[in-house]
Amino acid sequence: MTAVAIEGAQATRHRLRRRLRASVLGPRGGGTTRRRASDAFRLGIAVVVVAVSIPVMRANSAVELSVVRALHPPPAAISWLVTAVFWVGSAGVVTLLVIVGLLVPRFTGARSIAVAAVLAWGSCALLGATAGRPPVSDLAGLNAGYPVTGFAVTIAVAATALPYLSRPVHRLVSVLIFLAVLAAVCGGPALPVNAISSIALGWGVAAALHLAVGSPLGLPSAAEITEWITDLNVTVRDLTRLREAVARGAGIDVPTLAEVKRISWTNLLFAVGSLIGIWLIIGVLSGAGGALAAIKGASWGWLTLAFVFAQLSPVAEAWALLGAVAGQLPFGRCVALEVSNTFSSLVGGDVAVFAIRVRFFQRQGYDATAAVSSGAIASTASWVVKSVLFLVAFPFAAGSFHAPSGTWPSARSGRAGRTRTRPGRRRHPPAS
Repeated sequence: MTAVAIEGAQATRHRLRRRLRASVLGPRGGGTTRRRASDAFRLGIAVVVVAVSIPVMRANSAVELSVVRALHPPPAAISWLVTAVFWVGSAGVVTLLVIVGLLVPRFTGARSIAVAAVLAWGSCALLGATAGRPPVSDLAGLNAGYPVTGFAVTIAVAATALPYLSRPVHRLVSVLIFLAVLAAVCGGPALPVNAISSIALGWGVAAALHLAVGSPLGLPSAAEITEWITDLNVTVRDLTRLREAVARGAGIDVPTLAEVKRISWTNLLFAVGSLIGIWLIIGVLSGAGGALAAIKGASWGWLTLAFVFAQLSPVAEAWALLGAVAGQLPFGRCVALEVSNTFSSLVGGDVAVFAIRVRFFQRQGYDATAAVSSGAIASTASWVVKSVLFLVAFPFAAGSFHAPSGTWPSARSGRAGRTRTRPGRRRHPPAS
């Protein structure tokens, strides 16, 4: 009895350890690596960007100086936030990857990450001695040094480690680095062209390393698939029985195999629709100059508070989606859906939002009837809440509404007076 309990506890620990590893690292693929043509393409793009950015950087273009004047310095109320985001997205990412390499046993990517950091640092030292930006009075108080070594090393380490990481960690690292770049340009640690060139430098170092030694396939090996199927308590001998056994263990119908097509009408229409949507969004955003002018004169404390509360809207919409269906939905995907709907509504309005929600429900396994009805419930709930909030907020803003200066009756009387008096004919009063 004791041996059975010990064996069960060991199996539980092994399963927990495997799940924790899978939450951080991607599939091992049996340790197989390969050299991708895309790495050669990335390396070529990085070389071109670095080569082009050096003369642009030395020219101190008026466009770059205008961007610097528009973004720097940040408002005093959020300067601490800009600094924190910069350090978290640069040194914090490197620290996170180092911790992953130390805590995960037999992490094969640790050696490649260390080599990438050394190569990026060496490349920065070489370029720093040969390339530089001439001093300009407009850049006083800013870090005009090139390359930005911290950025180049961070990008090289992250890009080298990304094929070894799971998708959630992959997205987290990418978002942190993107925010760090914006914070660096806004706070002054890097100029725009310097930052872009340093990013390309680190990206090229990682691509060259992957091209030299290979990178993981990103696909599970046969042993990993067998281990996952064993957790379902099924035993299979061939592919057909594998599909049937997995479907039976999951309690679903056997899925049909999709036909392999390079180009389909669906993909073609999707590409055309995407281009049309991008064009329409550009047209909508092209008139945002007035909004930017209003933001510059706003109170940054209230603006920051409004920005934070504005992010709660997609979360509330996602929570409403959970109540619109009879079943469970992943909350994270619902939040991502509602964030994307804020952009879709700019072009397609509520019709596009409703269609996307219906398609989302179908992708989650609901039939057409349930998807349409759930989409209608979510849209109706959204409109009801908006109407209630409008009625509640209207009394507070009622004093801000004023009638226009030129009302319709006065304009009409003015037109009547003009039609009665014609130029060139003067009416004389009757003789007494």
